[in-house]
Amino acid sequence: MIEIFTGLILGLLSATLSESFGHRIFGHPNAHQLKLYFKYPRFFAPFLRAYYHHFVIHHENTFQQDVLTQFRNENEKHALDRWIAKEFPTDFANLIWREKYNLTLKGLQGILPFAIPFLTGPLFIALIFGRVSFAASLTVAFLPVLMSKYIHPFIHQPELLSLAPRPVQLIAKTRYMKWIFRNHYLHHLHVESNYNLLLGGDRILRVHREPTHREAEELARLWRKFEGAWQNT
Repeated sequence: MIEIFTGLILGLLSATLSESFGHRIFGHPNAHQLKLYFKYPRFFAPFLRAYYHHFVIHHENTFQQDVLTQFRNENEKHALDRWIAKEFPTDFANLIWREKYNLTLKGLQGILPFAIPFLTGPLFIALIFGRVSFAASLTVAFLPVLMSKYIHPFIHQPELLSLAPRPVQLIAKTRYMKWIFRNHYLHHLHVESNYNLLLGGDRILRVHREPTHREAEELARLWRKFEGAWQNT
């Protein structure tokens, strides 16, 4: 029983830390990383894909009005689609479109590269605490992957919650969803902080920030809009 409890607690800890750290390192590379990536683009191709898919597409070219408005108009969307088709290989461009511009995760091509780093924590747990703790940690280690696939889309598009699986709809109506929405809203404003959907790691790694008074007012307005979008689901 102790081994199971240890695995669950350490699995959750590794998951939230891996999410915060990995989101920052892979999704928001610094200038030194980018210089290295562009110097050796073939070797660092997976890292460049993560950078373009997440930072360039999701942060710089969508949700420019606010976190609930992916495109301000159809012309903006068509312009981005033309740029994606021109700049990227067909397989990567198709993945971007299938994942709705990095709103979710689709297929092995989208899920596996995202999920593999979350194995690191459970493997260390296995080495130190054994197989039982390892197995227990695996039950929670991939929660950020599930949240990125199933929760993240509806943070941005709550009007589609009626199409979501029932567990997602239930989570969307909890206080935890409000905390996630708050954290993610601030991440879109300040990309150097607030990386978690599975909350906790940002605070431990000291990359969490609180909203200013003006941001809190805007956050309250957007949360009311969010609630209005799903209250009838």
